[in-house]
This record gives sequence, structure tokens and C-alpha cells, in this order.
Amino acid sequence: MRDQFEEHGYKMVEIDAPDIFYGMTSAEDVKYPVIVLRKSDNSERKSFTALYELGRLIMRLDPSMAMKEEESLCNLFCQ
Repeated sequence: MRDQFEEHGYKMVEIDAPDIFYGMTSAEDVKYPVIVLRKSDNSERKSFTALYELGRLIMRLDPSMAMKEEESLCNLFCQ
């Protein structure tokens, strides 16, 4: 999975993080977008989180969008 993301210009980093953290992305306007994942998650969870965060980057969602709506769209992207 990491290779496929990096072939398209997305860097992927895994970090030690608390259970409330799943992942995050860098700002959309950087040269090399970074997707950050929690190291302790299993491979299925990491894959889902990576796709979810990729969706956030690709769809360029309006920052004023309600969090529930944003989550719904990102979840749809993962399907």
C-alpha cells in the first residue's frame, strides 16, 4: 500500500499515538502531501485510514463543512 501511495506523490508515515488517534493529513497545498497513521493499528485499519485521508486530500472539502458530512463523504470514498 505504501508504495502505491508514494508512487503518486503521497508520503505515508506511521507514528506511536494514543487510541483516540487514527490518522491525519498535511495541508492540501504542500508539495508532498503526508498521510499519518497510527503504528499500532492492524493492516485493515491502516488501509481504511489511509484511504479516508486520501479522500480528504483529493476531494478538497470545504473547511466550513460540518464534520459529520465530511466523515460521510470520506467513508463513501473508502467503499
